[in-house]
Amino acid sequence: MRLINTRTMKLEEFYDDRIPKYAILSHTWEEEEVSFKDFENAESKRLKGYSKIQNCCSIALEDRHHYLWVDTCCIDKSSSAELSEAINSMFRWYKDAGTCYAYLVDVPEQNFVDSRWFTRGWTLQELLAPHSVSFFDQNWDPIGMKFELIEELKLATGIDSDFFEDLDMVCDASVAQKFSWAAQRKTTRTEDVAYCLMGLFDINMPLLYGEGAKAFIRLQHEIIKVSDDESIFAWCEADNLSSGVFASSPLAFIDSGDIIGDTKLHRRPYMMTNKGLSMDITPLNLSHQRLINHRFHSTTYIEEVDLKGCPFVNPIFLQPLDCLRQGRGFNGPVAICVSWMSSNVFQRHFSQILVPYGEYGGIFTFNPLVTELKPDWKEVYMLSRAEHRYSREFKFIIQALLTKSNHRRLQLTRVLPSSANVTNQESQGPWEVTSQPAYLEFQSDKGNVFGILLGSRGELPLVHLHVWNSAKVPRTRVDVNYTLDTFSMDPGVLLDCHVNLRFH
Repeated sequence: MRLINTRTMKLEEFYDDRIPKYAILSHTWEEEEVSFKDFENAESKRLKGYSKIQNCCSIALEDRHHYLWVDTCCIDKSSSAELSEAINSMFRWYKDAGTCYAYLVDVPEQNFVDSRWFTRGWTLQELLAPHSVSFFDQNWDPIGMKFELIEELKLATGIDSDFFEDLDMVCDASVAQKFSWAAQRKTTRTEDVAYCLMGLFDINMPLLYGEGAKAFIRLQHEIIKVSDDESIFAWCEADNLSSGVFASSPLAFIDSGDIIGDTKLHRRPYMMTNKGLSMDITPLNLSHQRLINHRFHSTTYIEEVDLKGCPFVNPIFLQPLDCLRQGRGFNGPVAICVSWMSSNVFQRHFSQILVPYGEYGGIFTFNPLVTELKPDWKEVYMLSRAEHRYSREFKFIIQALLTKSNHRRLQLTRVLPSSANVTNQESQGPWEVTSQPAYLEFQSDKGNVFGILLGSRGELPLVHLHVWNSAKVPRTRVDVNYTLDTFSMDPGVLLDCHVNLRFH
Protein backbone atom coordinates (compact mmCIF):
# COMPACT_ATOMS: atom_id res chain seq x y z
CA MET A 1 0.00 0.00 0.00
CA ARG A 2 1.43 3.35 -1.06
CA LEU A 3 0.77 6.33 1.28
CA ILE A 4 1.55 10.05 1.28
CA ASN A 5 3.60 11.24 4.24
CA THR A 6 1.54 14.27 5.33
CA ARG A 7 4.65 16.00 6.79
CA THR A 8 7.00 15.58 3.83
CA MET A 9 4.45 15.23 0.98
CA LYS A 10 6.42 12.20 -0.25
CA LEU A 11 5.10 8.75 -1.19
CA GLU A 12 6.11 5.78 0.97
CA GLU A 13 5.31 2.09 0.47
CA PHE A 14 4.17 -0.38 3.13
CA TYR A 15 3.22 -4.07 3.21
CA ASP A 16 0.57 -5.94 5.24
CA ASP A 17 1.13 -5.69 9.02
CA ARG A 18 3.59 -2.79 8.60
CA ILE A 19 0.90 -0.41 7.30
CA PRO A 20 0.69 2.54 9.73
CA LYS A 21 -2.44 4.37 10.84
CA TYR A 22 -3.67 6.52 7.96
CA ALA A 23 -6.48 8.76 6.73
CA ILE A 24 -8.11 8.40 3.33
CA LEU A 25 -9.66 10.78 0.80
CA SER A 26 -12.99 10.32 -0.97
CA HIS A 27 -13.74 12.68 -3.86
CA THR A 28 -14.94 12.92 -7.44
CA TRP A 29 -12.36 13.16 -10.17
CA GLU A 30 -12.09 16.54 -11.86
CA GLU A 31 -9.74 18.12 -14.41
CA GLU A 32 -5.97 17.97 -13.87
CA GLU A 33 -5.84 15.24 -11.25
CA VAL A 34 -2.32 14.29 -10.09
CA SER A 35 -1.29 10.79 -11.16
CA PHE A 36 1.34 8.54 -9.59
CA LYS A 37 3.89 9.56 -12.23
CA ASP A 38 3.05 13.24 -11.77
CA PHE A 39 3.15 13.39 -8.00
CA GLU A 40 6.85 13.75 -7.28
CA ASN A 41 7.43 15.91 -10.33
CA ALA A 42 7.79 19.59 -9.50
CA GLU A 43 5.43 20.43 -12.37
CA SER A 44 2.60 18.62 -10.58
CA LYS A 45 2.19 21.54 -8.15
CA ARG A 46 0.68 23.52 -11.02
CA LEU A 47 -2.12 21.01 -11.50
CA LYS A 48 -5.52 21.75 -9.95
CA GLY A 49 -5.58 18.38 -8.23
CA TYR A 50 -2.41 19.07 -6.27
CA SER A 51 -4.02 21.70 -4.03
CA LYS A 52 -6.74 19.17 -3.17
CA ILE A 53 -4.11 16.68 -1.99
CA GLN A 54 -2.19 19.40 -0.16
CA ASN A 55 -5.26 20.68 1.69
CA CYS A 56 -6.28 17.17 2.66
CA CYS A 57 -2.78 16.45 3.97
CA SER A 58 -2.95 19.61 6.12
CA ILE A 59 -6.26 18.54 7.68
CA ALA A 60 -5.01 14.99 8.20
CA LEU A 61 -1.88 16.31 9.94
CA GLU A 62 -4.05 18.49 12.21
CA ASP A 63 -5.93 15.30 13.15
CA ARG A 64 -2.59 13.59 13.89
CA HIS A 65 -2.66 11.36 10.84
CA HIS A 66 0.87 11.16 9.49
CA TYR A 67 -0.18 9.28 6.37
CA LEU A 68 -2.89 9.76 3.76
CA TRP A 69 -4.13 7.57 0.88
CA VAL A 70 -5.45 9.24 -2.29
CA ASP A 71 -6.59 7.13 -5.24
CA THR A 72 -5.29 9.48 -7.94
CA CYS A 73 -1.61 9.35 -6.98
CA CYS A 74 -1.17 6.32 -4.70
CA ILE A 75 -1.87 3.77 -7.44
CA ASP A 76 0.36 3.26 -10.46
CA LYS A 77 -2.42 2.78 -12.99
CA SER A 78 0.04 1.95 -15.74
CA SER A 79 0.49 -1.42 -13.99
CA SER A 80 -2.58 -3.61 -14.52
CA ALA A 81 -1.46 -5.91 -11.70
CA GLU A 82 -1.19 -3.03 -9.22
CA LEU A 83 -4.53 -1.57 -10.34
CA SER A 84 -6.24 -4.95 -9.90
CA GLU A 85 -4.73 -5.37 -6.43
CA ALA A 86 -5.82 -1.88 -5.40
CA ILE A 87 -9.43 -2.27 -6.59
CA ASN A 88 -9.73 -5.67 -4.92
CA SER A 89 -8.36 -4.15 -1.68
CA MET A 90 -10.15 -0.81 -1.76
CA PHE A 91 -13.15 -1.61 0.44
CA ARG A 92 -10.80 -2.95 3.12
CA TRP A 93 -8.56 0.11 2.84
CA TYR A 94 -11.51 2.44 3.42
CA LYS A 95 -12.81 0.25 6.26
CA ASP A 96 -9.39 0.22 8.01
CA ALA A 97 -8.74 3.97 7.63
CA GLY A 98 -8.61 6.04 10.81
CA THR A 99 -10.92 8.55 9.16
CA CYS A 100 -12.22 9.31 5.68
CA TYR A 101 -12.33 12.88 4.36
CA ALA A 102 -15.14 13.28 1.81
CA TYR A 103 -14.47 16.34 -0.35
CA LEU A 104 -17.58 17.67 -2.13
CA VAL A 105 -16.25 20.08 -4.73
CA ASP A 106 -19.71 21.35 -5.81
CA VAL A 107 -20.92 22.31 -2.31
CA PRO A 108 -22.10 24.96 -1.36
CA GLU A 109 -22.97 25.81 -4.98
CA GLN A 110 -25.14 22.69 -4.83
CA ASN A 111 -27.13 21.59 -1.82
CA PHE A 112 -25.37 18.87 0.16
CA VAL A 113 -27.91 16.18 -0.81
CA ASP A 114 -27.66 17.16 -4.49
CA SER A 115 -23.88 16.85 -4.70
CA ARG A 116 -22.41 14.90 -7.61
CA TRP A 117 -20.49 12.89 -5.00
CA PHE A 118 -23.71 10.95 -4.24
CA THR A 119 -24.15 9.91 -7.89
CA ARG A 120 -20.81 8.17 -8.44
CA GLY A 121 -20.32 4.42 -8.19
CA TRP A 122 -17.06 4.36 -6.26
CA THR A 123 -18.25 6.70 -3.51
CA LEU A 124 -20.86 4.18 -2.31
CA GLN A 125 -18.25 1.98 -0.62
CA GLU A 126 -16.35 5.09 0.45
CA LEU A 127 -19.46 6.19 2.35
CA LEU A 128 -20.37 2.84 3.91
CA ALA A 129 -17.02 1.16 4.67
CA PRO A 130 -15.28 3.72 6.96
CA HIS A 131 -16.34 4.03 10.57
CA SER A 132 -15.69 7.78 10.49
CA VAL A 133 -16.43 10.06 7.53
CA SER A 134 -15.93 13.84 7.67
CA PHE A 135 -17.54 15.91 4.90
CA PHE A 136 -15.97 19.11 3.54
CA ASP A 137 -17.15 21.65 0.98
CA GLN A 138 -15.12 23.09 -1.92
CA ASN A 139 -13.33 25.51 0.44
CA TRP A 140 -12.44 22.71 2.84
CA ASP A 141 -14.86 24.06 5.41
CA PRO A 142 -16.37 21.22 7.46
CA ILE A 143 -19.97 20.21 6.70
CA GLY A 144 -20.33 17.55 9.37
CA MET A 145 -19.61 13.94 10.33
CA LYS A 146 -21.43 10.89 8.96
CA PHE A 147 -23.14 10.22 12.28
CA GLU A 148 -24.35 13.85 12.39
CA LEU A 149 -25.81 13.81 8.86
CA ILE A 150 -27.70 10.52 8.83
CA GLU A 151 -31.05 12.00 7.78
CA GLU A 152 -29.43 14.00 4.98
CA LEU A 153 -27.50 10.93 3.84
CA LYS A 154 -30.70 8.86 3.82
CA LEU A 155 -32.35 11.51 1.64
CA ALA A 156 -29.38 11.74 -0.73
CA THR A 157 -28.84 7.98 -1.15
CA GLY A 158 -32.14 6.25 -0.39
CA ILE A 159 -30.28 4.00 2.05
CA ASP A 160 -31.95 3.30 5.40
CA SER A 161 -30.32 5.11 8.31
CA ASP A 162 -29.43 1.88 10.15
CA PHE A 163 -26.80 1.06 7.53
CA PHE A 164 -24.88 4.27 8.28
CA GLU A 165 -24.52 3.38 11.94
CA ASP A 166 -23.28 -0.20 11.80
CA LEU A 167 -21.05 -1.83 9.17
CA ASP A 168 -22.32 -5.25 10.29
CA MET A 169 -25.77 -4.15 9.10
CA VAL A 170 -24.27 -3.41 5.69
CA CYS A 171 -22.71 -6.88 5.55
CA ASP A 172 -26.05 -8.48 6.48
CA ALA A 173 -28.10 -6.56 3.89
CA SER A 174 -29.61 -8.65 1.11
CA VAL A 175 -28.06 -8.78 -2.35
CA ALA A 176 -31.07 -6.91 -3.76
CA GLN A 177 -30.72 -4.14 -1.18
CA LYS A 178 -27.03 -3.61 -1.93
CA PHE A 179 -27.59 -3.51 -5.67
CA SER A 180 -30.50 -1.08 -5.17
CA TRP A 181 -28.13 1.36 -3.44
CA ALA A 182 -26.04 1.45 -6.63
CA ALA A 183 -28.97 1.49 -9.06
CA GLN A 184 -28.69 5.16 -10.05
CA ARG A 185 -24.95 5.62 -9.62
CA LYS A 186 -22.65 6.12 -12.59
CA THR A 187 -19.06 5.24 -13.41
CA THR A 188 -16.80 6.47 -16.20
CA ARG A 189 -15.93 2.94 -17.33
CA THR A 190 -18.76 0.46 -17.91
CA GLU A 191 -16.86 -2.31 -16.12
CA ASP A 192 -16.51 -0.21 -12.97
CA VAL A 193 -20.25 -0.55 -12.34
CA ALA A 194 -19.37 -4.08 -11.19
CA TYR A 195 -15.84 -3.51 -9.89
CA CYS A 196 -16.88 -0.74 -7.49
CA LEU A 197 -19.32 -3.16 -5.79
CA MET A 198 -16.95 -6.09 -5.19
CA GLY A 199 -16.06 -4.98 -1.68
CA LEU A 200 -19.71 -4.66 -0.61
CA PHE A 201 -20.12 -8.38 -1.30
CA ASP A 202 -16.64 -9.39 -0.06
CA ILE A 203 -15.88 -10.64 -3.57
CA ASN A 204 -12.49 -10.74 -5.27
CA MET A 205 -12.20 -11.22 -9.01
CA PRO A 206 -9.76 -10.25 -11.76
CA LEU A 207 -10.35 -7.05 -13.71
CA LEU A 208 -11.01 -7.41 -17.44
CA TYR A 209 -11.36 -3.93 -18.88
CA GLY A 210 -12.94 -4.36 -22.28
CA GLU A 211 -15.57 -6.89 -21.15
CA GLY A 212 -18.16 -4.11 -20.82
CA ALA A 213 -21.51 -5.03 -19.27
CA LYS A 214 -20.38 -8.66 -18.88
CA ALA A 215 -18.52 -7.52 -15.76
CA PHE A 216 -21.80 -7.14 -13.86
CA ILE A 217 -22.97 -10.60 -14.96
CA ARG A 218 -19.62 -12.01 -13.83
CA LEU A 219 -20.00 -10.32 -10.45
CA GLN A 220 -23.37 -12.04 -9.97
CA HIS A 221 -21.77 -15.38 -10.90
CA GLU A 222 -19.19 -14.82 -8.18
CA ILE A 223 -21.84 -13.85 -5.61
CA ILE A 224 -23.88 -17.05 -6.06
CA LYS A 225 -20.72 -19.08 -5.42
CA VAL A 226 -20.67 -17.84 -1.82
CA SER A 227 -24.29 -16.83 -1.13
CA ASP A 228 -27.68 -18.55 -1.36
CA ASP A 229 -29.56 -15.24 -1.10
CA GLU A 230 -32.24 -15.53 -3.79
CA SER A 231 -32.95 -11.80 -3.74
CA ILE A 232 -30.24 -11.69 -6.42
CA PHE A 233 -33.03 -12.79 -8.79
CA ALA A 234 -35.54 -10.19 -7.49
CA TRP A 235 -35.13 -7.51 -10.15
CA CYS A 236 -37.08 -5.93 -13.00
CA GLU A 237 -35.95 -4.55 -16.35
CA ALA A 238 -38.46 -2.31 -18.07
CA ASP A 239 -37.20 -2.86 -21.62
CA ASN A 240 -36.99 -6.65 -21.68
CA LEU A 241 -39.90 -9.06 -22.10
CA SER A 242 -37.55 -12.03 -21.80
CA SER A 243 -34.11 -12.12 -20.26
CA GLY A 244 -31.51 -14.29 -18.65
CA VAL A 245 -31.73 -15.13 -14.97
CA PHE A 246 -29.20 -12.39 -14.08
CA ALA A 247 -29.78 -8.64 -14.27
CA SER A 248 -27.80 -6.63 -16.83
CA SER A 249 -27.04 -3.73 -14.44
CA PRO A 250 -27.77 -2.50 -10.89
CA LEU A 251 -30.51 -0.31 -12.36
CA ALA A 252 -32.70 -3.42 -12.53
CA PHE A 253 -32.76 -3.40 -8.69
CA ILE A 254 -33.98 0.20 -8.36
CA ASP A 255 -37.26 -0.95 -6.78
CA SER A 256 -35.77 -3.83 -4.78
CA GLY A 257 -34.48 -1.92 -1.77
CA ASP A 258 -37.18 -3.42 0.47
CA ILE A 259 -36.51 -7.06 -0.46
CA ILE A 260 -34.82 -9.21 2.16
CA GLY A 261 -33.63 -12.80 2.13
CA ASP A 262 -35.68 -15.64 3.58
CA THR A 263 -35.00 -19.28 4.45
CA LYS A 264 -38.38 -21.01 4.24
CA LEU A 265 -38.05 -22.84 0.92
CA HIS A 266 -34.83 -24.73 1.78
CA ARG A 267 -33.85 -25.02 -1.87
CA ARG A 268 -30.89 -27.23 -2.64
CA PRO A 269 -27.66 -25.45 -3.71
CA TYR A 270 -27.61 -23.98 -7.20
CA MET A 271 -24.64 -23.35 -9.47
CA MET A 272 -23.63 -22.10 -12.91
CA THR A 273 -23.07 -24.66 -15.65
CA ASN A 274 -22.39 -24.40 -19.38
CA LYS A 275 -26.12 -24.95 -19.89
CA GLY A 276 -27.22 -22.16 -17.58
CA LEU A 277 -27.97 -21.83 -13.87
CA SER A 278 -28.72 -25.28 -12.49
CA MET A 279 -31.29 -24.97 -9.71
CA ASP A 280 -34.32 -26.67 -8.22
CA ILE A 281 -37.69 -25.03 -8.81
CA THR A 282 -41.28 -25.90 -7.94
CA PRO A 283 -43.18 -23.81 -10.46
CA LEU A 284 -46.87 -22.95 -10.57
CA ASN A 285 -48.04 -23.51 -14.14
CA LEU A 286 -50.03 -20.45 -15.19
CA SER A 287 -51.80 -22.52 -17.85
CA HIS A 288 -52.88 -25.20 -15.36
CA GLN A 289 -56.59 -26.04 -15.42
CA ARG A 290 -57.25 -26.29 -11.70
CA LEU A 291 -55.07 -24.93 -8.91
CA ILE A 292 -55.48 -25.02 -5.14
CA ASN A 293 -53.23 -23.01 -2.82
CA HIS A 294 -52.95 -23.59 0.90
CA ARG A 295 -51.53 -21.10 3.38
CA PHE A 296 -49.90 -22.73 6.39
CA HIS A 297 -50.96 -20.34 9.14
CA SER A 298 -54.69 -20.47 8.30
CA THR A 299 -57.23 -23.07 7.20
CA THR A 300 -58.43 -21.00 4.24
CA TYR A 301 -58.41 -22.62 0.82
CA ILE A 302 -58.90 -20.65 -2.38
CA GLU A 303 -59.93 -22.26 -5.64
CA GLU A 304 -58.95 -21.00 -9.06
CA VAL A 305 -60.94 -22.78 -11.74
CA ASP A 306 -61.10 -23.48 -15.44
CA LEU A 307 -59.06 -20.92 -17.30
CA LYS A 308 -61.17 -21.12 -20.45
CA GLY A 309 -60.13 -19.64 -23.75
CA CYS A 310 -57.14 -19.99 -26.02
CA PRO A 311 -54.81 -22.97 -25.56
CA PHE A 312 -51.32 -22.31 -24.26
CA VAL A 313 -48.07 -22.92 -26.08
CA ASN A 314 -44.66 -23.00 -24.35
CA PRO A 315 -46.30 -22.42 -20.95
CA ILE A 316 -45.38 -19.67 -18.50
CA PHE A 317 -44.70 -20.58 -14.88
CA LEU A 318 -44.72 -18.56 -11.68
CA GLN A 319 -41.56 -19.36 -9.73
CA PRO A 320 -41.40 -18.31 -6.04
CA LEU A 321 -38.18 -16.81 -4.70
CA ASP A 322 -36.92 -17.42 -1.18
CA CYS A 323 -37.11 -13.74 -0.28
CA LEU A 324 -39.67 -11.25 1.02
CA ARG A 325 -40.74 -7.75 0.12
CA GLN A 326 -41.23 -5.58 3.19
CA GLY A 327 -42.88 -2.30 2.35
CA ARG A 328 -44.53 -0.50 -0.57
CA GLY A 329 -47.92 -1.56 0.78
CA PHE A 330 -47.10 -5.29 0.59
CA ASN A 331 -45.35 -7.61 3.00
CA GLY A 332 -44.75 -11.06 1.66
CA PRO A 333 -42.96 -13.38 -0.77
CA VAL A 334 -42.44 -12.54 -4.42
CA ALA A 335 -42.18 -14.65 -7.55
CA ILE A 336 -40.74 -14.30 -11.03
CA CYS A 337 -42.27 -15.57 -14.26
CA VAL A 338 -40.30 -18.16 -16.21
CA SER A 339 -41.06 -19.70 -19.59
CA TRP A 340 -40.41 -23.26 -20.69
CA MET A 341 -37.96 -23.38 -23.61
CA SER A 342 -37.16 -27.06 -24.13
CA SER A 343 -36.76 -30.21 -22.07
CA ASN A 344 -35.71 -28.92 -18.62
CA VAL A 345 -34.57 -25.48 -19.81
CA PHE A 346 -36.33 -22.28 -18.72
CA GLN A 347 -35.73 -18.56 -19.07
CA ARG A 348 -36.96 -15.48 -17.24
CA HIS A 349 -40.15 -14.09 -18.79
CA PHE A 350 -42.08 -10.88 -18.11
CA SER A 351 -38.85 -9.38 -16.77
CA GLN A 352 -40.65 -6.09 -16.12
CA ILE A 353 -42.41 -7.30 -12.94
CA LEU A 354 -42.03 -9.18 -9.67
CA VAL A 355 -45.33 -10.81 -8.79
CA PRO A 356 -46.51 -10.62 -5.14
CA TYR A 357 -47.48 -13.99 -3.78
CA GLY A 358 -49.17 -14.27 -0.40
CA GLU A 359 -48.93 -12.16 2.71
CA TYR A 360 -46.22 -11.78 5.32
CA GLY A 361 -46.46 -14.50 7.94
CA GLY A 362 -47.66 -17.13 5.49
CA ILE A 363 -46.17 -18.74 2.45
CA PHE A 364 -47.91 -20.46 -0.41
CA THR A 365 -46.70 -23.72 -1.82
CA PHE A 366 -47.52 -24.83 -5.29
CA ASN A 367 -48.91 -27.90 -6.98
CA PRO A 368 -48.84 -30.50 -5.50
CA LEU A 369 -50.13 -29.50 -2.06
CA VAL A 370 -47.87 -30.09 0.92
CA THR A 371 -48.50 -29.52 4.61
CA GLU A 372 -44.86 -29.03 5.49
CA LEU A 373 -42.06 -27.07 3.86
CA LYS A 374 -40.99 -29.97 1.66
CA PRO A 375 -41.60 -28.79 -1.91
CA ASP A 376 -41.61 -31.15 -4.87
CA TRP A 377 -38.45 -29.81 -6.49
CA LYS A 378 -37.63 -30.17 -10.17
CA GLU A 379 -34.03 -29.69 -11.32
CA VAL A 380 -33.89 -27.34 -14.30
CA TYR A 381 -31.51 -25.00 -16.09
CA MET A 382 -32.24 -21.27 -16.12
CA LEU A 383 -30.69 -19.58 -19.14
CA SER A 384 -28.15 -16.91 -18.24
CA ARG A 385 -28.76 -15.19 -21.59
CA ALA A 386 -32.15 -14.56 -23.15
CA GLU A 387 -33.41 -16.29 -26.25
CA HIS A 388 -35.81 -13.64 -27.52
CA ARG A 389 -39.04 -14.90 -29.02
CA TYR A 390 -41.86 -12.89 -30.49
CA SER A 391 -44.83 -12.04 -28.25
CA ARG A 392 -47.62 -9.80 -29.52
CA GLU A 393 -49.49 -7.24 -27.45
CA PHE A 394 -53.19 -7.26 -26.63
CA LYS A 395 -55.68 -4.79 -25.23
CA PHE A 396 -57.17 -6.48 -22.18
CA ILE A 397 -60.68 -5.36 -21.13
CA ILE A 398 -61.49 -6.57 -17.61
CA GLN A 399 -65.07 -6.74 -16.31
CA ALA A 400 -66.00 -7.99 -12.82
CA LEU A 401 -69.41 -9.65 -12.23
CA LEU A 402 -70.26 -9.56 -8.51
CA THR A 403 -72.92 -12.28 -8.31
CA LYS A 404 -72.96 -12.68 -4.53
CA SER A 405 -74.66 -10.15 -2.31
CA ASN A 406 -71.67 -10.02 0.02
CA HIS A 407 -69.51 -8.62 -2.82
CA ARG A 408 -70.77 -5.18 -3.81
CA ARG A 409 -67.61 -3.34 -4.69
CA LEU A 410 -64.11 -3.94 -6.02
CA GLN A 411 -61.23 -1.53 -5.65
CA LEU A 412 -58.12 -1.58 -7.84
CA THR A 413 -55.41 -1.31 -5.18
CA ARG A 414 -52.19 -1.84 -7.09
CA VAL A 415 -50.74 -1.85 -10.60
CA LEU A 416 -47.33 -3.29 -11.51
CA PRO A 417 -45.21 -2.01 -13.04
CA SER A 418 -46.17 1.50 -11.99
CA SER A 419 -45.72 2.67 -15.61
CA ALA A 420 -48.43 0.30 -16.90
CA ASN A 421 -51.15 1.97 -18.96
CA VAL A 422 -54.44 1.17 -17.15
CA THR A 423 -57.65 3.18 -17.66
CA ASN A 424 -60.41 3.79 -15.10
CA GLN A 425 -58.16 3.04 -12.13
CA GLU A 426 -60.45 4.93 -9.75
CA SER A 427 -63.70 3.41 -11.02
CA GLN A 428 -65.54 0.08 -10.82
CA GLY A 429 -64.39 -0.83 -14.32
CA PRO A 430 -64.27 -2.04 -16.90
CA TRP A 431 -60.52 -1.61 -16.83
CA GLU A 432 -58.47 -1.47 -20.01
CA VAL A 433 -54.81 -2.52 -20.02
CA THR A 434 -52.55 -1.98 -23.02
CA SER A 435 -49.11 -2.37 -21.36
CA GLN A 436 -47.77 -5.90 -21.01
CA PRO A 437 -46.96 -7.57 -18.86
CA ALA A 438 -49.11 -6.06 -16.12
CA TYR A 439 -50.18 -7.20 -12.69
CA LEU A 440 -53.44 -5.75 -11.29
CA GLU A 441 -54.46 -6.30 -7.70
CA PHE A 442 -58.02 -5.84 -6.44
CA GLN A 443 -59.73 -5.93 -3.05
CA SER A 444 -63.43 -6.50 -2.41
CA ASP A 445 -65.47 -4.72 0.24
CA LYS A 446 -65.31 -7.94 2.30
CA GLY A 447 -61.52 -8.09 2.32
CA ASN A 448 -60.93 -10.67 -0.43
CA VAL A 449 -57.76 -9.90 -2.39
CA PHE A 450 -56.85 -11.21 -5.82
CA GLY A 451 -54.38 -10.36 -8.55
CA ILE A 452 -54.44 -10.82 -12.31
CA LEU A 453 -51.30 -11.30 -14.36
CA LEU A 454 -51.77 -10.25 -17.99
CA GLY A 455 -49.41 -10.81 -20.88
CA SER A 456 -48.79 -12.95 -23.92
CA ARG A 457 -46.84 -15.90 -25.17
CA GLY A 458 -46.21 -15.91 -28.89
CA GLU A 459 -49.48 -15.08 -30.68
CA LEU A 460 -51.74 -15.90 -27.72
CA PRO A 461 -52.83 -14.01 -24.60
CA LEU A 462 -51.96 -15.14 -21.09
CA VAL A 463 -54.36 -14.46 -18.21
CA HIS A 464 -53.67 -15.79 -14.73
CA LEU A 465 -55.73 -15.18 -11.60
CA HIS A 466 -54.19 -15.66 -8.21
CA VAL A 467 -56.10 -15.17 -4.96
CA TRP A 468 -55.43 -15.05 -1.28
CA ASN A 469 -57.66 -14.39 1.73
CA SER A 470 -57.11 -14.08 5.42
CA ALA A 471 -58.96 -16.52 7.65
CA LYS A 472 -61.24 -13.68 8.75
CA VAL A 473 -63.07 -13.32 5.43
CA PRO A 474 -65.41 -15.72 3.60
CA ARG A 475 -63.98 -18.26 1.20
CA THR A 476 -64.25 -16.99 -2.37
CA ARG A 477 -64.37 -18.73 -5.71
CA VAL A 478 -63.72 -16.81 -8.91
CA ASP A 479 -64.32 -18.05 -12.44
CA VAL A 480 -62.13 -16.54 -15.14
CA ASN A 481 -63.20 -16.49 -18.78
CA TYR A 482 -61.35 -14.68 -21.51
CA THR A 483 -62.05 -14.48 -25.23
CA LEU A 484 -60.74 -12.79 -28.36
CA ASP A 485 -63.27 -10.93 -30.48
CA THR A 486 -61.26 -11.54 -33.62
CA PHE A 487 -57.88 -13.01 -34.49
CA SER A 488 -55.30 -11.74 -36.93
CA MET A 489 -51.79 -12.89 -37.74
CA ASP A 490 -50.89 -9.27 -38.54
CA PRO A 491 -48.66 -8.15 -35.61
CA GLY A 492 -49.69 -4.53 -36.29
CA VAL A 493 -53.29 -5.27 -35.27
CA LEU A 494 -53.95 -4.73 -31.55
CA LEU A 495 -56.42 -7.47 -30.60
CA ASP A 496 -59.06 -7.02 -27.89
CA CYS A 497 -59.08 -9.70 -25.19
CA HIS A 498 -62.16 -9.58 -22.93
CA VAL A 499 -61.58 -10.92 -19.42
CA ASN A 500 -64.66 -11.67 -17.29
CA LEU A 501 -64.37 -12.36 -13.57
CA ARG A 502 -67.40 -13.96 -11.89
CA PHE A 503 -67.54 -14.18 -8.09
CA HIS A 504 -69.43 -17.05 -6.45
